[in-house]
Amino acid sequence: MSRFIVDSRQRLVIALACCLTCVWWAQGTTARATQVYATFGTPSPYQYGFGTFDLANPTGSPGSYSYAWTTLTAPAAGVLANVAMQPGTGAMVLQYDFLQFRSISTAGVVSGSLGATSPFWGMAFDGAGDLYAFNPYGAPWLKLDPTDGQVLTEGTLVGEVAANDIYSTFGGNLAARPAGGFFMVNQSNSPELVRFDLAGPDAATMLIGTFAGTGFDPQEPGLSLFASGSSMFLLAGSSLFTVNESTAALTKLGVVSGLPADFRVFTGATSAFVAVPEPATLGLAACGGAALVAHRLRRIRRRNAGG
Repeated sequence: MSRFIVDSRQRLVIALACCLTCVWWAQGTTARATQVYATFGTPSPYQYGFGTFDLANPTGSPGSYSYAWTTLTAPAAGVLANVAMQPGTGAMVLQYDFLQFRSISTAGVVSGSLGATSPFWGMAFDGAGDLYAFNPYGAPWLKLDPTDGQVLTEGTLVGEVAANDIYSTFGGNLAARPAGGFFMVNQSNSPELVRFDLAGPDAATMLIGTFAGTGFDPQEPGLSLFASGSSMFLLAGSSLFTVNESTAALTKLGVVSGLPADFRVFTGATSAFVAVPEPATLGLAACGGAALVAHRLRRIRRRNAGG
């Protein structure tokens, strides 16, 4: 009887310790999968900051939703652009002044330089966690080392859209497709949606169509494309749209409210297009695992004791 009590206490301590560890670890994970992180610019003089809003918690009604903005890094000198989130981990990287590769936390803390880069017009992770970029100068399609931004492989664009036909007023326009491949905003004429499908080191291009939708201004100087969950979104000024991947048709969801008074343009946006597990889910799953381990230990000890 006393041995049973000791074993039970040991199992309880193990399970509790595991649960507490899981809770601690879960609290350190990334934000919800619906969280959008974006870099932005303000004019005269040009400065750049970083912030966030939540797709799942707007106020108002469809078409005129209001998504509350939180500034995490106040505008300062140094261009912040091409922010990209790694699937599964939620770790983020960006370009600083177009020439440095850096990481940024969900609290807006920017690291020191992790490596030198050339200017990109878009940067995004795919579902496997590989990092790609579109470069208007030199080799257009690049696979990057996600730890320092160095080029691992170079590729060309083949298909309907040539690299020298693509123009962007700012970075941040490359986004991974949830179904595979990438999309990019081309602002060379009327803004249009271009699709990239990987073919070895190269990217096969396809022109999907010209962006159009109620409330969309094709003269908007900065358009930032990003995916979240299984959907594609476009930020045009402070307006937020969903994007039809087959036609480039836009449906306005609403606006991002509470932006800095001198907000000018989003210079990049990213979210978890491959779902990042919720911290609570992670904790509960791990605690359930600890309980299962304790139950199996009890059965083994009983069997060994002949009970």
